Amino acid sequence: YELLSIWRLARDDSYANWAKSVGPDTCQISFFGMQKTNDWFHRREGAFEDALLATERLLVVGMKPRWQVFLTTKLLPELDDLLRLVDRLHLYERVEDIGGKFEIFLHTPGPDHSARQIEHLRPTMQQLSGLPESILSSTRQHFQKHFGTEKPWLTESSLYSELIELPTPNLQLIELPDPIWFFVCSNWDVFSNVGTLEPWWCLGNLRRDSVEAIM
Repeated sequence: YELLSIWRLARDDSYANWAKSVGPDTCQISFFGMQKTNDWFHRREGAFEDALLATERLLVVGMKPRWQVFLTTKLLPELDDLLRLVDRLHLYERVEDIGGKFEIFLHTPGPDHSARQIEHLRPTMQQLSGLPESILSSTRQHFQKHFGTEKPWLTESSLYSELIELPTPNLQLIELPDPIWFFVCSNWDVFSNVGTLEPWWCLGNLRRDSVEAIM
């Protein structure tokens, strides 16, 4: 998934070099808006500055930062400022200098786990009508590349209609990722990258269960 610890990128001078040495040439960094808004979503001060410093440290070692911007009603009044920040940092030019293309795209929060607490901040389709074409275009390209569709957002009613019109009721509601990988929490509970970190998705506990049982 090209994810690294943004916290560590901002604090460990050797981390970006290590990350590059093990293979990925891209790292995804998430933004929720400008500084105050971004830090509110991350629940700590300094998260915005960490993301900017992580971006710089990736570029220094020749890795490409990719910015994922979460689309909520708190972002909407700040999106233009965030796009201007991209221009001020010359990210398109600097990523091109290292042989890549800077990617920035919008993504809505998945309605699971802690994100359920911000469902009231999900924008309506009407509120999205004034989004800049530049970010819409890069978002469509991202979804086409990674998900095979240029439709990044659908309303609940349109999804219901599509499900009702399917010729077969045999729906695969969860597409298994490839590869499957695992989270081990601090209490030794084990989860896969299918589902969420909620109790009903727990595969077992390494202190109580064997690896064979968990697998």
